[in-house]
Amino acid sequence: MSVNILGKEYDIATTTKLNLSYKNLTELPKSIGSLSNLQELYLYHNKLTSLPESIGSLSNLQTLDLTNNNLTSLPKSIGSLSKLQVLYLYNNDLTSFPELIQSLSNLQILHLYNNKLTSLPESIQSLSNLKELYLHRNNLTSLPESIGSLSNLKILGLSNNKLTSLPESIG
Repeated sequence: MSVNILGKEYDIATTTKLNLSYKNLTELPKSIGSLSNLQELYLYHNKLTSLPESIGSLSNLQTLDLTNNNLTSLPKSIGSLSKLQVLYLYNNDLTSFPELIQSLSNLQILHLYNNKLTSLPESIQSLSNLKELYLHRNNLTSLPESIGSLSNLKILGLSNNKLTSLPESIG
């Protein structure tokens, strides 16, 4: 069985990687959710302003690259991607930390730099497997105390923000 995405047929059972980058996409077809064995989805350098809820059906997804789009928010269903390990959201228009990300307990790499973030929620501590968190080039004025709970964090990028102090827990 196959699904047609942007005029090309993809086998539902065997497609594990899909690269739709540099396609000038303004929207992603809902049929993307049919690719139940997809492990890697690359959508960088498009013009996406939103994602369909069906993206939450990609239960085997491990890598999602949404770099260089025009996203201002994410669908609630993104919280269903329990196997997601890598999420690239840099160079978008996010103004707040996507709360839905906090349920992604297997997330190891999260790049949110060059957005318009002003704060992070205390709930960031639920990302206990996070190893890399890039937040530079945002509008952050403070960090939550709970950021110190990220015991697996190896890299924390914070340059070019509006921080005046760091929480004690970061030590």
